Amino acid sequence: LLMRDVLFANAIAAMLAARVRMLYGLAEDATLRSLRARVAHRLLVLARGDATQSQHTRQRVALPQEALAMMLGVTRQTLSKELNALAGEGVVALGYGRIELLSLEALQRMVSTG
Repeated sequence: LLMRDVLFANAIAAMLAARVRMLYGLAEDATLRSLRARVAHRLLVLARGDATQSQHTRQRVALPQEALAMMLGVTRQTLSKELNALAGEGVVALGYGRIELLSLEALQRMVSTG
């Protein structure tokens, strides 16, 4: 009954299309991008609110490294090496259960160069 409503049907179709795009993006990340680009991309997605993808980017991502490692399909130790390298370059700052994004531009460049 609800699918007969054009506005509802269009909203559902748009939501499904967005999810398909997200899934293709995840597959692309896993197969074509370096770990550094994948970490940068995930941090930027999380900074925009993950599912909501807000126009406003947060400077702080409140997330344990274990959870981020699981999202990326890597070990926490592997992720820690990558985050420490990014911190050494001044791109991020690491804290307990949070990651400060110091240079959104540098993260975006990493995603672009893949």
